[in-house]
Amino acid sequence: MTPKQRTTLARMSDGDWHTCRDTTGNVLSALYRGGYIRCACDGPRIIERLWTITPDGLAALEATE
Repeated sequence: MTPKQRTTLARMSDGDWHTCRDTTGNVLSALYRGGYIRCACDGPRIIERLWTITPDGLAALEATE
């Protein structure tokens, strides 16, 4: 897991939904493909969608601490 991916997961670890405009679509795409995050709906751009961490994402985050 890259530092940017870990930071993004850490920001989502509160369980709330986030739009993640402060990260790149590549980070979100990689986390989504890995099953670490999920989106609420399909938006026009990946950075405009609402995202939250999955249980697998939380476990991966805890494993990297």
